[in-house]
Amino acid sequence: NNGLMGICTGWLSKILQKGALQIKIPFYFRKSGDFQLKCSKTPTILIATGTGIAPFMGFLNYIEDLSFHSGDIWLIYGCRYSQKDFLCCNDIQRYLKKGVLKRLTTAFSRDTPKKVYVQDRIMEVQRNIANLILNQHANIFVCGDQATVVKDVRKAILHCISNYQNMDEVSAEELVNNLVKNKKYVVLVILINHITSKLKKKYV
Repeated sequence: NNGLMGICTGWLSKILQKGALQIKIPFYFRKSGDFQLKCSKTPTILIATGTGIAPFMGFLNYIEDLSFHSGDIWLIYGCRYSQKDFLCCNDIQRYLKKGVLKRLTTAFSRDTPKKVYVQDRIMEVQRNIANLILNQHANIFVCGDQATVVKDVRKAILHCISNYQNMDEVSAEELVNNLVKNKKYVVLVILINHITSKLKKKYV
C-alpha cells in the first residue's frame, strides 16, 4: 500500500513499461523443505534482515489466525533505517501486543554512527541465546543473504555457544552441525545480490 516495490515487482514493472509483453518470465517452484514452524512448546528464535522477514511474517500470521500452539518466539531483525526500512513494523508491533511474538530485538545499521548488525545484537545477548539453545532446545530459523547475514549469524551463534560452555571452536562447530542435522537450526538463503545482478544484465 505504500507504493514501494520489491526486486521482482520492480523488475516486472520495468518490463511492462517497455511494452515487452511477449517476453518469457523465468520462474520455478521451490519445495518448502524444513523451513516450517514446528507445533511445539519449544522456544523459537527467528533471525532475519530486510526482506528475509517475509517467511517469518507467515509464521506469525499462522499462529495468530489458527491459534497455532508454539513456544515463546523471539524475533531478531535487522535493516538499515528504522523509519524507512523496517518492513512490517506495524504488524510486528501488533504481534508483540497480542503475545504472538514474545520478544523483539532490532538492529538498524545506518541509524547510528557505528553500524550495528544482527550478529552484534546476538552477541549482546549471547547468554540468553546460548541458554535457549543448550538448555531449552530452541529451534533457530535464519533467513537472509548467504554472503553476509547467514554466514555472520552462524559465526555469532558459534561464539555464543563456545563462550557459554567454555568450549573450543571445533566443539562448538560440531554442536551447531548437529543442530543443523537434527533440523533445529534451519536456514533459508536469499541470493539477493546474485539475483538482482542477473536480472539487470538480462532484462533491464
